[in-house]
Amino acid sequence: MTAAQRPDASSITDDQLDALYAERDRYREEAGQFADRVDTLTAVAKANRRAARAAFEELMSTTARLAAVRTALAEIRAARGVLGNVIADELDVALDGPPHR
Repeated sequence: MTAAQRPDASSITDDQLDALYAERDRYREEAGQFADRVDTLTAVAKANRRAARAAFEELMSTTARLAAVRTALAEIRAARGVLGNVIADELDVALDGPPHR
């Protein structure tokens, strides 16, 4: 319906009014569904943010522990004893995997 065809309040028919109410109801339903999707996506985004923050904190903690192990490994190597070198070699494999040849 164009602006030129728009009926005024005194000339609108019951059928036209019913069609307008039905259209309004469809828009309301669509807006409600859209709001529900926005709420769902917002909740998912918040959960993802919490998970990412937890993963980052775990990564930082693991990185710090790994640095401490590597420091201990360097101290073992510095001792230069045969047993120290065997332990250090085993730790190298545990940390980095077998040597590439």
